[in-house]
Amino acid sequence: MVSRAGLLRGLLLVAILAVGVAFAPRAAANNVIAGFTKAPTFTPPADCIPNMETYGVTSGCAKMVEPGHPLSVLIDTAVVLSANDLDWVIDDQVKDIRTYWTDNFSKKKLVFSSRKSGFVPHNAPPDGASCREYSVTVEVEKSVLEGANAPLLPVVSHTEGLTCAWRAKVKAPVQHDFEIFWLEVTDEYIPLLRQEPAWNYDTVVRDVFGSARL
Repeated sequence: MVSRAGLLRGLLLVAILAVGVAFAPRAAANNVIAGFTKAPTFTPPADCIPNMETYGVTSGCAKMVEPGHPLSVLIDTAVVLSANDLDWVIDDQVKDIRTYWTDNFSKKKLVFSSRKSGFVPHNAPPDGASCREYSVTVEVEKSVLEGANAPLLPVVSHTEGLTCAWRAKVKAPVQHDFEIFWLEVTDEYIPLLRQEPAWNYDTVVRDVFGSARL
């Protein structure tokens, strides 16, 4: 006998297969900052299709691990004015990232942690870059099907991020002192459909972080 829960999983999986990539993440516009001196990018993991370009280089990609189970990579940038200490800048950046998640997902089983990173982007300035890693897990409800009455399912979203800052050598009229990127690898899966984290997620994260370059 098939349980009701098992039948529901089967029907949902069939529906997801029918709509194809309806659950695939949609690329949002990245920051494009006048006078930014670098072009941060990464090497997309296998089968991750580039879907965004910023400063003339790849800044995003996405793939389907399985139906209804996307994995995406995104890199974005920011600048800081009127600051002197590199470590202060990157620590403040991590605080801003934590604040974003806690302000928007505090009731979504949020787990956030951060730490110093051993990664340094290729082509970093001679005076170096300071980097931190962070990890975010939340559980959100999303509709993985099309239509006004599509059911909302609990989706686990796990993001591993790398953010780095460096002193910017700019010329007038540009006035910022530091430049920053943050690089995120996000795995989203649906436990109700017996989905699990991408089996090679940790390896993908390490490879993507190791490929970061300016």
